[in-house]
Order: sequence, then C-alpha cells, then structure tokens
Amino acid sequence: MREHLNITLALGSTSYWPVYLGILEVLEREEIPFHSLAVSGTGALVGAVYAFLPNVEKALAKMEGMWEKRKYFDYEMAPFENYQRIFEERSGRIYSEEELDSLLSFAVEEHRWISDAVLNLGVGCYDLRTKKNIFFTEGCLFSLLKGTMSFPGYFDSYLWEGHYLIDPYFVSPSPLELAKLEWCSDISVAVCFETYRRPFPFAGEIGASGKFAFFSSQEHNRILLNKDLFDSADIVFEVKPSPKMSFRDLFEAGRLAAKQKLALLYRLIKNRKYSPWRRLEVYYDTKEDFCSLTS
Repeated sequence: MREHLNITLALGSTSYWPVYLGILEVLEREEIPFHSLAVSGTGALVGAVYAFLPNVEKALAKMEGMWEKRKYFDYEMAPFENYQRIFEERSGRIYSEEELDSLLSFAVEEHRWISDAVLNLGVGCYDLRTKKNIFFTEGCLFSLLKGTMSFPGYFDSYLWEGHYLIDPYFVSPSPLELAKLEWCSDISVAVCFETYRRPFPFAGEIGASGKFAFFSSQEHNRILLNKDLFDSADIVFEVKPSPKMSFRDLFEAGRLAAKQKLALLYRLIKNRKYSPWRRLEVYYDTKEDFCSLTS
C-alpha cells in the first residue's frame, strides 16, 4: 500500500519557459518535493534537465544560455504575424532537424533514457498518424524531446517507432490528464499563462484563409482546452508574462506565481495528512535525505 501522496507538476509548451524554473525554485526552497513531472514541448526541455538534476541553481546555470536560442520557439511573441508568415508565405519547416538536434544537445545528453531520471518523468506528444495524445514514461529521452518539441511550421514532425510526433500545444496545453491516469496523482499542479486565455478572433474576423485559418481555429480551440486545465488540476499557478521580459524577469514571475498559491498547497497537503519532505519511499525516507540531494 502506498503511504505517501503522489504530487505531480505539469509543464506544458510555452515561449516563456524560464517561468517554470522560478516555480521549481520555490517548491524546492519550501521543501515541497513533488516527485512526478508531466511535460511537453519546451516544458519537456525544462523538465528533462530538472528530472536528472533536481537542483534549481544547477538547472539555471545550464539553461540560461538557452534563452539566447529562444528564436526557435517564439510562437507566442507575435502570433498573427508569425503564423501568417509561416503558413502563407512558405511551406514546411523553417528550421532543420539538425538545428533541433543542436538545440537539444545543449541541455540533454543524446543517449539518456527516461527511466534513468531521479524523478518520475513523462513526456506528452501528439501523434499525427493516430491523432491521439501519447504519454511516454520510458524510451530515449532525446528522441522523445525531438518529437514533443517539433512545432508545426518550425520543425517537421518527428518519426519515432511508427509515431509521427509533434508538440501537443494545440490539442492539450498540459499532459496533466494523461499523467494523472499513469501515476494516480493525489495532488496535481499545473501552470497557466494569461496569454493563453486572452480573446482570440476567429479566422474570418481577421480575413485569414487556408492554412492560417485552420491554425487560427486551432489556437482558439487550445484556449478552450486550457480552461479545462483549471477544472482538472488541484492547483493552477497563473502567470502573466510579456515578450519584453528577460530570462530573469520570467524566472521571478514564476517565483511570484508559486508563492501566491503556497498557502493553498500547504492546506491540501495538511488535509491529506502528508509530510512535505516525504516523496516516494524508494527515494527518500527523511527530510535530511531530500535536503542532501538538493544541497
């Protein structure tokens, strides 16, 4: 019988991914040791680094340099102009698979396996062939990251073991539901960005047609799906980022969002009679064991 609660943190795809590091810093400092990470898109990159190296300072040092490469994932910065340029003026990808390889190898070793992570790690992808979301908890991490970070118009879909994988950005803003089924989560925590919830005009209202019209309707659909995230998660950290914010600004925005919900998180833990420093007993039996890992 499982003695301790299963706390799962879901990190979806976003151009503002430094926010996640700020959230992780607060949870780590407060010694609230979630032990499961459900990730997709750029959230998978952050999750992959942290799951193998569960120390925010070390993860920050490794990932701050990647902020200079954010041009590869700027799809939230100027959506209308970007999408129209991508889907009306050009066809296919903007960047090559080699560029994605280079981007990922900056933070993740090529021959690393999900099962070797210190924390439970699950990667959410969307399969173009079956038109279904898939949640991978085993397999080659580098390959699955290539799949979940293959954003339409930026990188081609990635073929892996018969699956044509892409970022599930427009179908499921967060792989939370799949993670809850996989890990039987007792407490689930998700992150919602204010930009996801702003009013988004239908394609006809902006005179769009063809691929852009389809893309626009998909974005509107994603906003509705994001609303469901509030219904499925026990706690949602809400963040209001801006394209002008720096890496450190976004990091601080994540810290602020987590701090605002700490009281609620502690109340949930207390009500469910959970000792905050006890993760899966296979990893940690005392608070000191947890602190020794993060020191």
